[in-house]
Amino acid sequence: MKKKLIQFKNIVKEFDGKLVLKGVNLDIYENEFVTLLGPRGCGKTTLLRILGGFLTPNEGTVLFDGEDISKIPPYKREINTVFQKYALFPHMNVYNNIAFGLKIKKEPKDIIEQKVKRMLKLVNLEDFADKNVTEMSGGQQQRVAIARALVKLPRVLLLDEPLSNLDARLRLQTREEIRRIQQETQITTIFVTHDQDEAMSISDMIVVMKDGIVQQIGKPQNVYDDPVNLFVAKFLGTPPINVFSGEVKNEQLYIGSEAVLSTPGVADQSVHVGIRPEGFVLKEDGPLSCDLVRLEVMGRDVSIVSTHEKSQNVTIRSIIDADEGRSLPTGKVHFALKPAKVFLFSTDTEERIRF
Repeated sequence: MKKKLIQFKNIVKEFDGKLVLKGVNLDIYENEFVTLLGPRGCGKTTLLRILGGFLTPNEGTVLFDGEDISKIPPYKREINTVFQKYALFPHMNVYNNIAFGLKIKKEPKDIIEQKVKRMLKLVNLEDFADKNVTEMSGGQQQRVAIARALVKLPRVLLLDEPLSNLDARLRLQTREEIRRIQQETQITTIFVTHDQDEAMSISDMIVVMKDGIVQQIGKPQNVYDDPVNLFVAKFLGTPPINVFSGEVKNEQLYIGSEAVLSTPGVADQSVHVGIRPEGFVLKEDGPLSCDLVRLEVMGRDVSIVSTHEKSQNVTIRSIIDADEGRSLPTGKVHFALKPAKVFLFSTDTEERIRF
């Protein structure tokens, strides 16, 4: 049975009269890689800093292994943080950056050497011990920062937007390294990002946040496949979900004048209709008729770019097999829909309507 390691209980945080966190409740289990995901300003970094001890909540309690840690200073918590800008010492080489905390604790020199060498091996920097950190790439500096955070064997590692300063290629490479390190050490890791691709690719669990409120918690694929509201549906997915204005009449979903799907048990009402790009099926007599704009070939898949008068997106993107796309007619394109990839949301609350 998984063990609860961290519990946020009704966390409220206010800055200059503005509520940044609005009663957050969240449990994090030991050995998990958990990502706090949301747009800038949603409160995810504030929550991380409260856990690290750098901020104090206005209300609420943080429990660590069942004990309230609100009065424990950061340096006494079994938690280490890797900041967005790494905070490495520019006048020191790699070895001394990693060893710094151990030296402050006055650990024996031979023990320090053993621990630092183990960390250098873990982050694949064994040949860089004597190199000055200012001469290293951003991805290498990131790994030094992680090694320095891990060398004191904390129980929790906090990563605050650690990839935001890297280019696209390095971001991909470094996030894979971070996941490998976490899996090897089994350290409980909390990762903050606004990039849903990062969150989906490396997390055991994701926590989607908006305006200081937790919107949804779950495994990445489960959240993608079963969003609780329109915000979550739109925030996850590349290409993004296609959203239409629709109507439910007599348990049938209409997009414009076309009845496109049966919706048993749903009352007559206006709805937002979310359709994942992979939720379209090319069909000559398909009920959803769209105006073809262009095809975008993506190797084994093709993205059909089209428009519809009821679409809330500028264009509609549907992903199909490349073989199907070769015989696509010009002008109108017709789709059937996969029910599991179609979501209805209330126009009043934007909450999910299930059918």
